[in-house]
Amino acid sequence: MMINPISLFLNSYNERVPNWKKITAATLEKDKNLDRVIKSIGRFIVKNDLDPKRLVDAVVDSYYKKNKRYPTIFLFKDHEALSLYKDYELAHNIDLTEEQKIRVSIKKSKIQVKNLQEFGIIIGEAIRSLSVTGKGDPYFLLAYGLREGISEKHLELWDKDDVIKKIVLDEIFLDK
Repeated sequence: MMINPISLFLNSYNERVPNWKKITAATLEKDKNLDRVIKSIGRFIVKNDLDPKRLVDAVVDSYYKKNKRYPTIFLFKDHEALSLYKDYELAHNIDLTEEQKIRVSIKKSKIQVKNLQEFGIIIGEAIRSLSVTGKGDPYFLLAYGLREGISEKHLELWDKDDVIKKIVLDEIFLDK
C-alpha cells in the first residue's frame, strides 16, 4: 500500500495552523503555484525519507518559537527544514534514566521552595505547603522528614536504598 506523502503533509499542516492558513483541495485547484510548491514538498519528503508529521511539527515549532508566527509553506522543503527535522527527532527520542528523573524532580521542588521563600514564606512552611498540595517530589519531602502522604513504594525505596538518599541529598544541598 503506497502512502501519499502530500496528503499526510497537508493533514499534519492543517492540524497545526490556524483556520485562515489551512490548505484545502479547493485552494490547490485554484492556485497552481501553491499546488506546485506542495508537490515539491512531497518530493522533498520522499527523497529524504521523512515523516511528514514530524517535519511539520519541527518546522512549525521552531519557527513559531523564534518568530511568534506560523511559517510560510516555502520553509518546509530546504536544507534548513531537513536540519530542523533531524534536531527535532533527536531531541524528542531521548529518555531520561531513573536517576535523571529524580534529579529533575528534585530541582523542580527546590525551585518551588525558592519561589515561595521570595514571597516571605519560611523554608519549613514552604516544604509543608508542597507536601499538602502534592506538588513536591516524594524524595524531596522525605529528605526533609515529611512522610505523610508519600506512597509506600517511595517510602520503601527511601528506607532501603542509600544511593537514592545520596542522589537526593546531593541535589538538594550541593549547588552545581
